[in-house]
Amino acid sequence: MTKLSIIIPTKDSPASLLNLLESVSLQNFSDSLEVIVVHNLRSSFDGKKYDQFQNSFKAFHYICSDQLGVNTARNVGMIAAAGEIIWFLDDDCYLQKNNLAELIYEKHLMFPEVAGIGGSYLLPKKKNNVFTCSYHQIAEQWLINSTDSKGNQICLIGGNASYKSKEIKHIYDEYITFGGSEISFNSKFIKNQKILLLDREIDIEHRSNVTLLKFTRKAFHQGRGHFHNHQLGMVQKNVNDKQNVDSRLKSFSEKYIYEIYRFFFFLGIFHRSNKKHRKTLYVKSFFQALHATVIKNLIGNVGIKAYWVIAKPVYNISSQLWKIKKPYYWMKKWFWKTFSGPLNNIWKIKKLLYFFKLNIWKIKKPVYFAFLNLWKVKKPFHFVALNFWKVKKPFHFVALNFWKIKKPFHFVASNFWKIKKPFHFLALNFWKIKKPFHFLALNFWKIKKPFHFLALNFWKIKTPYYFISRNLWKIKLPFYKLYYVLIYHVKTYLLLGFLHKKTSKTIKPD
Repeated sequence: MTKLSIIIPTKDSPASLLNLLESVSLQNFSDSLEVIVVHNLRSSFDGKKYDQFQNSFKAFHYICSDQLGVNTARNVGMIAAAGEIIWFLDDDCYLQKNNLAELIYEKHLMFPEVAGIGGSYLLPKKKNNVFTCSYHQIAEQWLINSTDSKGNQICLIGGNASYKSKEIKHIYDEYITFGGSEISFNSKFIKNQKILLLDREIDIEHRSNVTLLKFTRKAFHQGRGHFHNHQLGMVQKNVNDKQNVDSRLKSFSEKYIYEIYRFFFFLGIFHRSNKKHRKTLYVKSFFQALHATVIKNLIGNVGIKAYWVIAKPVYNISSQLWKIKKPYYWMKKWFWKTFSGPLNNIWKIKKLLYFFKLNIWKIKKPVYFAFLNLWKVKKPFHFVALNFWKVKKPFHFVALNFWKIKKPFHFVASNFWKIKKPFHFLALNFWKIKKPFHFLALNFWKIKKPFHFLALNFWKIKTPYYFISRNLWKIKLPFYKLYYVLIYHVKTYLLLGFLHKKTSKTIKPD
């Protein structure tokens, strides 16, 4: 089983994601890691550039989610994860130590009663702008303030938090697409009497370049999240304690940047609280946030009166606008009450289908992971087959070209049959002529058979005489040789006598 699964939600941040994956691949624990990258937008989905990390970990998955939102991406990754421990990271983080993954796994083994262990963020060693430093200090104070009356940790940073998979009985709230998305997830552990632990040994670098626009947007969304979680009863005490944060801000500029943060934070809170008729009360939300931050802290009581003298006519105008819009608003409210019944029934049906889908996934999950493990077995054979094609490819093209050479002969052979066909039928008719002689030959064997066996038996009779004749030759051989010697000497003698007579007649005496 995989020991640690790392889930990384991402959206249009390829450079920072590559840096994070490179730092994860350098971990001493990489052979026991499963890395799951979940992309939030299919239009810019391109997983091929990350194929280089396929062999760097025990398992590497790149998944695309059609729905936007970091919580949706975390849920998709959590469903696909197979590790004992699940570690959530943001795509703009960097692991500066090579033993962080191993350290997290050991911490979970060391504290079996703890459901989740998380760390904080560190600023990179490079020079950071004032907005990045200020936001880091605010996030650090938020983490410190996330404790209950007994000092126990009740929330962890979403971009550096790990949980035991057996302790996770719920999912992230996908409705929350603004700040504070991890608060509801962590609060459910606290409600179930589980323990969360903040450990400074597993702090990681957060390489986020925060500009003024990003800074104000983050503050606004975190204010919206604060109001949403406050309605659910899940807000930590003293999260936005100005005195605690001011003690961490060193320079004069950082303190005034924090006032900007507080202004947009309160603007997000009042924006959410005025949600019913927010279009007409944008002005009200703006002045409420201005009153709660800048006017109250910088100008003082005298300034509040002067501010109210200026703001009152604007507020009165917005009130008059509300009176004009009020009939339309109540008509819209009546329309909603009239037709909300069918819509609620539709939601109940949709809710049943949603939970049915969740239960289907519980059944489908073992099969899904069985197929994943099957791919691990099948993968070497797949690459062997790919390489075999590279070897086979030249022969394939040779065979294709060979057909071009063979094609004329093929058509010649086809036409040759037209020439051969009459002879074929002639041979068939020849068999009809030959057939009587064939059966005559078969019957001739029946006549010949007794003589064949008689010849075989005759050999049995002849065999003794054959061996007698062979032995007789051995006796006869000396006499045969003597006979030929005598004949040779007689012939020689007669020849010599004949020659002597001839010579005696021809030679005359003196």
